[in-house]
Amino acid sequence: MTGTVPPAASAPPRAAGFLLLALLSLVALLPPEVHGSALAGACALVVLAALLAPASTTHAAIAAAAVAVLALAARFAAAPGEAVEPAALVGVALVAGLASSRLRPSPGAVGGGSAALVAVLGMRGLADVAWGLRAAAEAIRSGASVADTDAVLNRLEQGRAYGGFSTPAALAGFLVMLLPVACVWTASRTGRMRAAGIAACGIGLAGVVATRSLTAVAAAGGALALAAVRRRLGARTLGWILGAVALLALGVALARPDGVFSLGRQDSPWRLRAGNVRVALEIAREHPGMGVGPGGYAEAYPSHRRAVDNESRFAHDLPAQLVAEWGVPAGLAIAAAFFGLFLGPLLSRAAPWREPGGAVALGLAAFAMHNLADFTAFLPSFAIAAAVFRGTLAGPPPPARSDPSPAPRAALAAVAVAAAFAAGLSGLARDALFEAREAAAAGEHALAAQRARRAARLAPWDCDARMAAAQLDGRDGPAEREAALGHANAAVAASPVRASARAVRAELRAALGDVPGAWGDLTTAAALHPMREAYAVRRDELGRALEAAGQRR
Repeated sequence: MTGTVPPAASAPPRAAGFLLLALLSLVALLPPEVHGSALAGACALVVLAALLAPASTTHAAIAAAAVAVLALAARFAAAPGEAVEPAALVGVALVAGLASSRLRPSPGAVGGGSAALVAVLGMRGLADVAWGLRAAAEAIRSGASVADTDAVLNRLEQGRAYGGFSTPAALAGFLVMLLPVACVWTASRTGRMRAAGIAACGIGLAGVVATRSLTAVAAAGGALALAAVRRRLGARTLGWILGAVALLALGVALARPDGVFSLGRQDSPWRLRAGNVRVALEIAREHPGMGVGPGGYAEAYPSHRRAVDNESRFAHDLPAQLVAEWGVPAGLAIAAAFFGLFLGPLLSRAAPWREPGGAVALGLAAFAMHNLADFTAFLPSFAIAAAVFRGTLAGPPPPARSDPSPAPRAALAAVAVAAAFAAGLSGLARDALFEAREAAAAGEHALAAQRARRAARLAPWDCDARMAAAQLDGRDGPAEREAALGHANAAVAASPVRASARAVRAELRAALGDVPGAWGDLTTAAALHPMREAYAVRRDELGRALEAAGQRR
């Protein structure tokens, strides 16, 4: 019996393949960064995969050690509450990749599933530019109630396809990651299946064009160049491929409404990205040893923002954001591990690029290179999908012993449950918070307050949920303001460096008669966000009130 795998030690191949394809389909069609309930669903599927996977002791130890490090990083982050979701997401993605390395779906299933997803995502992108964006903008102009109306309209009027993702670049990046797998699968088919695959790939390429994402196209070109160097593509083949990519990039750039080649423009995307990276490096210089913790870049950004910078939660460059959030030594080490993990399969020449494994490696390389000028690795859809794809490239699992211990599987499942619990609740809270904002925009105050309190109950560590509950409850009587102050205190504890949390608490303190406390909060808020003049103006108003009352400041 030694060297054999008992039937109970592994999941049936078809069931394993279906589970992983269901997970990939979920994060592609309902991106968890947009649909919080989809994040909860994806977490549930990852837990199921961990339960089915014949885990090794090494895998269980890696997952447990990673979660322990992430928990410590979140605990000592500059914004402990805001570090919970990104830290949990890393744990979920890690477990998904480890489980995928043991539940090996067939290459045909991965390729066929990728082709189907490419077709659907491409059609969604084309539908956006054909009528979807215009119809949504018209509905808003006609009086539809949405939160952040001006920002939403601005994005819709740019005419770039989203396909259900949070940004056009995210849709393009996901298509670029899937297209090599879909193309190689198509080449291996015959007859109607090949025709369907060709149509799917063509629709996917059109979807990339509809996004007008120059960074995604450049990432694809960089991955193809690496493939040419390592796989020894013929000169003619390489010339045709890179020529097509160059023409595609030129067409995308010329169609952009934001003057992508006009580097002198204040709103040039490259100039804005350079500002994001500059802020990340400034944060790293202030916190070189430990950084500001997972998710901390977004919290520390306002303190360093200048008038020429845009509002951003990400540095648009993975190494820069990692050194800001983890410190210089750990950030550089994690960045090296990231690129080694996702570029390594392409550089190792383990499989020709025209084979299924090589196609997956090519897509993962494009994903990795995209993060030199974007932030897709920090999005749940990409983190989970890339981890699953990377797991399929792992070597064959070692033979199990005749009486394998259930401990590794139980340990991996425990890690999966812990990470999934935090990430899933954060996703559900995000949905409740979105509903609260939509209800507030429609003037339904009671419903908005109820949804905000629900978000705070689901994810008590979430600063946004606590702030929303404080703002909406604080509109009522003194008793409600006391409860709202509790939410505001929790919001400040979740992110002591967030100026808006201090400002919300200041208004509640002022309403309850604690003017000195309100003045102190606004003084801190003005220091944390110097560009928000309203904080300084309100601070000065309270300061004059304190002077008039003869209270010491």
